[in-house]
Amino acid sequence: MDACQSVEIAGNGCVMLVSYFATLIWLVQFVYAYKIVLFVPNIAQSQVIFNVRIAEKLATAGHNVTLVLLKMFEFDKEKEVQTNVNSIKVLPWEMYVLDWSSAARPERNFKELTFWEARKDISVKLQLFPAACEKMVQNREFIERLRVERFDVAFAPMFDLCTAGIIKHLGIEAWIWLNTGRIMDYVAYYIGLPSPPSYLPPMMSDLPKNMTFIQRVKSFLGWAITIPIYKKSIVAPENALFRKYIDADFPDLIEVARRCPLIMVNSDELYDQARPVFHKVIYIGGTGMNQDDRKTLQGDLKKIADKATNIVVMTMGSHAQLSDMPSEWKTAFMNAFGKFNDHDFLIRYESDDLERVKPGNVHFYKWLPQNDLLQHSKTRLLITHGGYNSVQEAIHAGIPLITMPLFGDQFSNGHIVESHGLGRILRKNEINEQRIVETLSAVLKDPQYKKTAERMQRMIQRKPERPEDRLVAWTEFLAEFKTLDGLIPYAIHLGFIQYHCLDVIAFLALCVTVTAGVIFWLIKLLIRAVKIPFSRKQKTH
Repeated sequence: MDACQSVEIAGNGCVMLVSYFATLIWLVQFVYAYKIVLFVPNIAQSQVIFNVRIAEKLATAGHNVTLVLLKMFEFDKEKEVQTNVNSIKVLPWEMYVLDWSSAARPERNFKELTFWEARKDISVKLQLFPAACEKMVQNREFIERLRVERFDVAFAPMFDLCTAGIIKHLGIEAWIWLNTGRIMDYVAYYIGLPSPPSYLPPMMSDLPKNMTFIQRVKSFLGWAITIPIYKKSIVAPENALFRKYIDADFPDLIEVARRCPLIMVNSDELYDQARPVFHKVIYIGGTGMNQDDRKTLQGDLKKIADKATNIVVMTMGSHAQLSDMPSEWKTAFMNAFGKFNDHDFLIRYESDDLERVKPGNVHFYKWLPQNDLLQHSKTRLLITHGGYNSVQEAIHAGIPLITMPLFGDQFSNGHIVESHGLGRILRKNEINEQRIVETLSAVLKDPQYKKTAERMQRMIQRKPERPEDRLVAWTEFLAEFKTLDGLIPYAIHLGFIQYHCLDVIAFLALCVTVTAGVIFWLIKLLIRAVKIPFSRKQKTH
């Protein structure tokens, strides 16, 4: 009996010991938990979704994460934060400057704009950021509320420098400039990252990497005007706002940006355009896009997927609604889709105007779980506007694409898809039934597109580092050491002339010219010296 009791006591002791260590391990994660804040502009649903994925990965790693939702624009359907992680705190910061529908003018998304029309649209939208920034810097109460939180790390959005200024004002040394797509042209410029226009056209241009001479001229001019426009439209007015409302001696926001410890880029080296890169640029593309993150289809979508032989998904993002397409486009797409009876087309469509004319293999939904559908085994193709989030979701699912660029970086994203053999571009000015059928047939019937997409997917899956691991590890590393001066290149201290060695080139050119001139003068003297005795000798004879 005593022996049994001894065994029982020993067993209970082991259980208590295991429980003790489990509790200790659970508590350790909170000892090393950092307070992290992400500033999230509500510009598009894709922006919110990406930032939520970042927040969820950091929260899952044991950190306290706060999402500050910058409500700049009013939408018909608000871009709200949706997350399953209870530990993520969401703080809405209202700074409404405009009803987005009046600025976006959705009917223009499907129109071929002239240079001046596009310039006017861009100018109107650029002015919105300083307007929102003014409301941010005026809201002292909210700024002090953030100061009290004493965040260890802050993530600033890529669009402007206002949030970077707020982070500086809050005294947060450890901050990350978060690019929700490929690294922006002006971000690369301000951190001193080389971007040769000979093979890296501006992100907002419709130019391939293998450019003709005329295309390189356009690329060069595009680079030449990008920074001056950004500085005049964004940086200068926001600098004035900080010096008006915060501190008359507030540092130049460009200098704040240049000393940013880390840049994180929502892209992957394997499919992004190959370019020069610094150690401080961390690629985290594909975060939250793994098969592990996929949710099972439910309801009507599940029924259609179960019955379908092949699935094609078509979405155009949150800014462009397919219901705003010209009527001739709608007719062309419906007729073209009807010719592919062995494929079911699942389309995000916000209106009911085509219900009576759509073919039987076309299904409309006001919202689609795009990533979940792309991860489905029967999905064969994504037709998209070419937003980088959609492009990446297709790549990580091993699905070919047809991109239909409408505006912004979607044109260059389409070129990336084509350059890797992952799909084709369908341009606005060539949309008709015949062209749609040809493009669909080319991508669906040529097995090479699917093979290339699956190969890219396997390469991403076999990479030595996962994007989620990079995200968490570098964020924690920065939180511990605050500043990473060793990763900041001296290039940020150089002026335009020094950076491009124009003074050196001019000096060497002058040396060569002077040397050539001296040699020419000496040769001329030598010839004269030889010629004079020779001519005298001739006269003597």
